[in-house]
Amino acid sequence: MRRARLSVTAAAALLALGAAGPAGSPVGSSMGPDAPVADAAMRGDLAAVRSLLDAGEDVNGARGDGMTALHWAAMKGRLDLAEMLVDAGADLEAGTRLGGHTPLHVASRAAQAPLVEALLQAGADATAATTTAATPLHFAAAAGSAAAIEALVRHGADPDAREPEWGQTPIMFAAAAGRAGSARALLEAGADASLTAYVLDVVARDAWDQLDRRERNARIAALRVGRTPPAPAERGAAPMPTAGAGPGLQPVRLEDPEEPTCSGCLGNYADLVSTHGGLTALLLAAREGHEDVAFALLEHGADIDQRSAADGTTPLLMAMINGHFDLAMRFFAEGADPGLASDAGATPLYAAINMHWAPKARHPQPTDVNQQEWSYLEVMRTLLKRGSTRTRG
Repeated sequence: MRRARLSVTAAAALLALGAAGPAGSPVGSSMGPDAPVADAAMRGDLAAVRSLLDAGEDVNGARGDGMTALHWAAMKGRLDLAEMLVDAGADLEAGTRLGGHTPLHVASRAAQAPLVEALLQAGADATAATTTAATPLHFAAAAGSAAAIEALVRHGADPDAREPEWGQTPIMFAAAAGRAGSARALLEAGADASLTAYVLDVVARDAWDQLDRRERNARIAALRVGRTPPAPAERGAAPMPTAGAGPGLQPVRLEDPEEPTCSGCLGNYADLVSTHGGLTALLLAAREGHEDVAFALLEHGADIDQRSAADGTTPLLMAMINGHFDLAMRFFAEGADPGLASDAGATPLYAAINMHWAPKARHPQPTDVNQQEWSYLEVMRTLLKRGSTRTRG
């Protein structure tokens, strides 16, 4: 079976800090307007920052990437430097050029809990969103900082805030990143582990893509013969067709009779997949094999058999599909139902067999299955002994 995954690029886009990230790479920091205070803060030179401020230099001066001195203090965990800058009037809500990340976003992503607390105490907005609508709490959850999570929630952050691309909440970020401490902190703060991410309508998106291709080809053909390219067809407001809890699905207009879509054709990828996404935090933990996160969620009441909103995949099946046999059998021991099939009819027994015998492509394959204590034969024997005879629904 195809390895089910959320869009890695979407999660990466939410974590990107543009030209400079909390990991410390000051790409582009030597370009753009003169910002000596930011430069000194980037070096961590407290004395130089003090001297420059005393000389009247702009505390909010930013280089081409938008990183101010306070961004750098937040990234480096320099509480002394941050306090000096805030006292000098540093802008708590200054955003980076790419992403619009505030110092609080930077401190949260860098797991700098003392800086997070200090910025919040100074008045930073705990609910501020980047241009991709990720909040500081999303970043703190992915970074694994329980202290930062507690501080953000105490200052008004929503434990169930969704980013708009996939509708992921902070606890979903924590689960995907393997942050059990973050998951526990969020659950204690009231996060809802039963929420599912948005469901992508793959058929609608495929139709949308075909319309885009036709329009592009028509524009190119018109330009080649010197005509004015035709105006794009109306699509509504949604840039990506979604279903379920996502943004309102706008109609996709396909009115070109000369080039019909392949919707409904046998073997068409979009029709075979139909929908994608709709994962819970537990399904994300199962997909990645994060046992500590999975059981932290179960200890706080997550439903061991809750299906994905897209295709009915259970945590047990998700773990099997991705070769995490040890986690799958722990789910089984805790009472997960091995007879529950996905909407496509796949069961855990089928997934175990398929993981071993499915044809493999020449490109590198997932290797987690080769690192399990449970073999696929032992999984099969155990499930069959317990009466699980269904390989397909």
